[in-house]
Amino acid sequence: MLLIACTFVVDRDGALLLQLRDDKAPYFPNVWGLPGGAIEAGETPEQGAAMVFVPAAEVLDRPFTPGSAEMIERFLRSGEYASLT
Repeated sequence: MLLIACTFVVDRDGALLLQLRDDKAPYFPNVWGLPGGAIEAGETPEQGAAMVFVPAAEVLDRPFTPGSAEMIERFLRSGEYASLT
């Protein structure tokens, strides 16, 4: 089973950080989406999200601290799309 972590990165003004997928992405190339990636074996969802969030926090010039991360929901895979459970 492939596990993915996505992040919602919002700056102090309420702007949401999105990433543009490149044209070689296997799914949804050239589409804007949430920063995310695969969770490695042995990682928790929070650790996987942190691997994505730390570079995003650097873009926003904001430190990543343990209190700034929270799992808000889990998704189930259904074909190429995920649905909220």
